Amino acid sequence: MIKKLFYSIYLISSCWALNYEPDGHIHILEVNPSEHQIIAVNATGREHLIDLVGRFYAAAGVNGGYYNDDGSPQGLLVVNGEKLGDPVKLRGSVCWSSGESPLFKQIGPQMKLPEHQYMIGGAPLLIKNNEVILDYSSENTLESFLTTALPRTAVGVRDDGTWIFVTVESPGMNMIDLAYFMYGLDCVDAVNLCGGNSARMVIDSLNVRKGYDKPIGNAILILPKSAQ
Repeated sequence: MIKKLFYSIYLISSCWALNYEPDGHIHILEVNPSEHQIIAVNATGREHLIDLVGRFYAAAGVNGGYYNDDGSPQGLLVVNGEKLGDPVKLRGSVCWSSGESPLFKQIGPQMKLPEHQYMIGGAPLLIKNNEVILDYSSENTLESFLTTALPRTAVGVRDDGTWIFVTVESPGMNMIDLAYFMYGLDCVDAVNLCGGNSARMVIDSLNVRKGYDKPIGNAILILPKSAQ
């Protein structure tokens, strides 16, 4: 349970960013999709998030889904309509196209993919249709992955279409705490993304998470629409 939440709020490039400070740090980014374009990008091998943000002139970014040691996707990844990675197991995923509300659902091998510009597989799905998910057995993840407090990154959406990005620093959260935390931010749908040392958030060229900056395989970036 998270207690004693202290926070500061600041406005950066029209993205609201909140920095909570319980025992560790929780960084929260609210994005209005009418003012920003949200895209998925694939790294060249593995790259630092701050470099991906700079290359695409993004206002902010978070790490994306799981990846192999060489940076190749370890699961579903679609970038600008091109499928770069296939789902290897039933996994919670976020799918979206410019100007449309994101779709959060479980997608597995042999399933017909939704028609969206961008898709990223995570695990597990945390919230669906305004209901917190407590049973993750359908996604067949390790119990220790769910119950251990770890650094995490999650993405969700509110009923009004606002996107919510959360990066949790050490000592981290277990999965149920993360699900309830996203629910407490008024998310009606949410999914957990890659975490551990890969959990990252960059805002206006500032790496807001302290510590080791692990290069990642893919990311979600937020671009001002004026920059398109």
